[in-house]
Amino acid sequence: MQTEISVGDLVFPERLLDVYLKCPRKYYCEFELGLGGRRDDSAYVQFHQCVYEALRWMQSQRLAGREVVEDAQAYLGEVWQKKGPVAHPHETVYRKRAEEMVEAAIRRLPLSGSKSEPAEHEVVLFHGRIKLTFDYAGLIEGDGESVLLIQRLRTGKPTKSEAKKRIYGLYQRAAQQKYPHAKRQIQILYLSTNEAQEVELDPEQIEEHLAEYDTAIAGILQQDFQPKPNDHECPRCPHYFICPMAGESVVV
Repeated sequence: MQTEISVGDLVFPERLLDVYLKCPRKYYCEFELGLGGRRDDSAYVQFHQCVYEALRWMQSQRLAGREVVEDAQAYLGEVWQKKGPVAHPHETVYRKRAEEMVEAAIRRLPLSGSKSEPAEHEVVLFHGRIKLTFDYAGLIEGDGESVLLIQRLRTGKPTKSEAKKRIYGLYQRAAQQKYPHAKRQIQILYLSTNEAQEVELDPEQIEEHLAEYDTAIAGILQQDFQPKPNDHECPRCPHYFICPMAGESVVV
């Protein structure tokens, strides 16, 4: 069972905490019992996983000072053969869209005059530390001012709810801790439409997001894994039929 949690150091990957905040029982099944929680057999899921793996590779290459323009599509092809929806009836359509998204990322990143910055960071909270990884971080310096651009890459279409997600509070705090003197700009880059959406949070919103994460850490440490029933999420949960709430009516 691999939970990516170092209990001694109290380091919690952001992804695990988001699962706990959605439902502590789902977290328990996936990371305490090691049952897993993702369906990898869907062509749509495989398509998105290949794109994100290619994007992560691009970021690692840029941090190493290497150009990725010519190699990114080739790397996507390698990943596709291993993890993509090969032989699926709509493979050609999925592959074309994947290539378009990677090409969009190549065109948009990095910005002229920017220097790629490390993507992995930790945010220190009361009950522990949270590990997170930016999809892209670049620092632009000039005229006595430093601007840190952080982007989260999304393969789907723009939604009103995306900018409200608690992860952007983590983005803000991580940037504040690492680059206290830089002006910080956080964007959501939608590769399917090539749109960039600015994320602006006031200090109160940031603290609210961080408090939710800290509550999740405290709950995990206290072994509090009570179900959080939800009419929308429960029927889609892979652990629904072994959950104590299965078969009972749920309310939002």
